[in-house]
Amino acid sequence: MTRKIETLLGASDTDLVPLVELSVPVVIDPDDPVGLLPSGSDTKDLEVFIDSLWPNPARAPFYDVVKWYWAEYKTEPADENNLAGSRTLAGDIDPSLFPLKLVYDQRFLQTDGPFEVWYTVTSSFSGETVSSFARTLTVDSQTPGEDRQGEALVPPADLGGVITDAYLQAHGDTVEYTLPLPLYNGARDLDVVALYWFESIPGVGLPVAEVTVYQADIDANLIKVILQGDVIRAPMKNGTFYAAYKLRDRAGNESLTISREISAVVALTPWPSVLPPPRVPLHEDDALIHRADARAGVKVVIDWIVDIQPGDVIAFDWDGFALLEVPAVFPLSVLVPWSALTAKGVGPLSASVSYKLRRGSTSKVSPSTVVNIDFTVAGQDHPGAPALVNPLLDRVEVMGESGIPNELRATDKAYPVKASVQLYQSPVAGQILNLYWGAWPEIAATYTVQPRDQAGQSVFFTDVPWHIIDADPHNLALPVYYTTSNNVNQQSSSNTLVKVQVVTIDDLSTPKFPGADKWGYINCTSLEKPWDGIRINIEFNGGYFELADEITVFWQGCNNFNGTDPIAGTEKVISLRVLHTHLVLGYAEVIVGPYEPHIKPMVEGSGLVYYTLSKTDGRFGESAPDFVKITRAVPGGDPCEPPSSTKG
Repeated sequence: MTRKIETLLGASDTDLVPLVELSVPVVIDPDDPVGLLPSGSDTKDLEVFIDSLWPNPARAPFYDVVKWYWAEYKTEPADENNLAGSRTLAGDIDPSLFPLKLVYDQRFLQTDGPFEVWYTVTSSFSGETVSSFARTLTVDSQTPGEDRQGEALVPPADLGGVITDAYLQAHGDTVEYTLPLPLYNGARDLDVVALYWFESIPGVGLPVAEVTVYQADIDANLIKVILQGDVIRAPMKNGTFYAAYKLRDRAGNESLTISREISAVVALTPWPSVLPPPRVPLHEDDALIHRADARAGVKVVIDWIVDIQPGDVIAFDWDGFALLEVPAVFPLSVLVPWSALTAKGVGPLSASVSYKLRRGSTSKVSPSTVVNIDFTVAGQDHPGAPALVNPLLDRVEVMGESGIPNELRATDKAYPVKASVQLYQSPVAGQILNLYWGAWPEIAATYTVQPRDQAGQSVFFTDVPWHIIDADPHNLALPVYYTTSNNVNQQSSSNTLVKVQVVTIDDLSTPKFPGADKWGYINCTSLEKPWDGIRINIEFNGGYFELADEITVFWQGCNNFNGTDPIAGTEKVISLRVLHTHLVLGYAEVIVGPYEPHIKPMVEGSGLVYYTLSKTDGRFGESAPDFVKITRAVPGGDPCEPPSSTKG
């Protein structure tokens, strides 16, 4: 063999150093110098580990032999009578085998006490054996007190066998028991005394307190066990109770039996035997809490509890959300904030409502009341929920025949009034939008979401009826809004202010004909002849006429003297704006002409006239019609005609 083969851990005996100690995961405290094993370790094999491969392990074709030992004390060389096991590892040794598990048969753990464990590694090449440091392990299978039933706890001298409110108040809300003397056999530092408190013998249940025993307590022959007032009050009843204890050492060995009992009579202020479930009045009418309820204020109510004491406190719980704690003064109610109502979402869901009656640090829980919740809405929600007005909803737009957004005029009358809006987010077919108009108490128009409707789409309500508009015909800022409904909850848009001026002025003066004679005729001999044009005066009465108002005069020639039987082609419309001159004069004048075709057809007939007033503020009026009689008949001859110079 030409390559140099190094011996284990070095080239000579003087280089040999101990290997690292064994790793024992099951020890209670890895830093414990005595390596205490947990109770029950004697019932199974013990696994230990060599954490990493030693220096200069065997290379092929050689091998290393691992042996491990158990003894009261480590010896050098190892006594093979203490051998627990061995294992041969052929070279080249694979480092991935580590941590390398070694097993001590459970027979080694049948004797209590401290023991040392270690291992050796022997090289087949050099024949050298190297030993690890020893690791101390302690087996403890004995229970404290040597499985004898412990004597009863010693009560405080001033207890007198009765626990009262006054006693607890005077002793820090505790009862201090002590372990009897002499102390139990085998008392050790870090033993644990578990206190039990029960109503009947034999006692059952879990300990109500534990106390750790320290060496100073053992040296002083005084081990105290404290029974807290909360534990005494927890059953919420008076009568005879019993205190007892069990012992447990640091290894986990526990007394097989509970100690003898010591009795005490509990005589505290009585607790209510029955706590009524809380009521949620707004849920009682329709078995549902919705947004209208939230806006009204959802309250949890307790009408009365028997055996309440001064200082008792009620702590409400709304489906896991803690509400205010309030004094137990009845009748009692607590408002449930929106944050609690929606803590688990907007629903639909069911919420459990209960409360705790607190007395000092003890409490008793009421039965629960289950309420149904649905705060879902049609459209996007908003940060100010549950407020009805959702500023995130688009505002409605109102349009009349005039085509001016959010403005209605008298000229719009007799035409449909349309309201439209861009649809909210995530519309669902069947959801309803209801339009409200000013102070009108009922729905003015509606829209039902259709299956193919999409968010942002403009939709139109049904036409707004004119009888609703006429209920408030002159309002420069009439609020119009809509609500969304999913048949459970409503939201409302912000107002659109609509300028409504559809008042009709009904008492305008009738047209006047200053060129007619006293009998109301314009004829061939009157001062003003038919071919001169028919003058019409609009008198400004009632204070209705103002600068820039529009006057429209309508003329219609008729076959009869009373303004009936209209003659086609004779009609004419004349429009003018009210000028400052008109206001000074107190009237406006128009002249119907030319003679042909508007006047000539009336040989013996009349001209029917009416006018409208369209004010700049949107108001509108229409006068009553009147007529002027026109005749061109000449007895025994042809109808009179204008001189040739005035024809046409």
